[in-house]
This record gives sequence, C-alpha cells and structure tokens, in this order.
Amino acid sequence: MLKPFQTLRGCTLAASDGEIGTVREFYFDDEHWIVRYYVVNTGSWLMQREVLIAPRALSEVDQQGNTIAVNLTREQVRESPLAETDKPISRQQEAELHHHYGWEPYWSLTG
Repeated sequence: MLKPFQTLRGCTLAASDGEIGTVREFYFDDEHWIVRYYVVNTGSWLMQREVLIAPRALSEVDQQGNTIAVNLTREQVRESPLAETDKPISRQQEAELHHHYGWEPYWSLTG
C-alpha cells in the first residue's frame, strides 16, 4: 500500500520485544524512485542513536496507533552497524547493514 512520507514520519517502530524508536527521515533512491531505508531515532534506550531500517523489515502499519511493526528485535537493532545518517550511505555500509540483519542486498536481486 502506498503511503505519503508525512504519514510515516514520526511513527513508532515496534520490534517483537518492544519499541525501537521513531521514524525521523528516509533514504530515498532517486534513480529507482524507492525508499531504501528509514532513519530511526532510537530515543533514550539507545542513547539517541539513529539506525537504518530497510522497508523489508516492516510488517504492519497501525495508522490509528501511529505504530509500525517490524520483524526485528531490540538486540538486533542495538548491535546494528553504526550509520552516519546525516551523510550519504556507502555501498560498504549498506553491505554491513544487510549482512547484520541477514537481508538479501537489493543490488544483487535481478528482475
């Protein structure tokens, strides 16, 4: 389902074992016109660290509760590679992120 950015910005991400944080921004691939990552502010539980979460990790959007369920645990997020979210992300950083979460890299998929 298509959703405008403004309806997702500020949503809380809920892992299987608790909240991760809120959607602050998006990494948008302007060549393929797709959101590659959500920039998530983890708040106080992870010292205000920002993490990148791929859209493939999202499962359900609760518009009334302003919450998005993700197929992750807080431990996975805690141990995720550091990302400088105010700079462009390199392919090496993306590879580390995808390896950590066990995601198939989008650039290796065909068709």
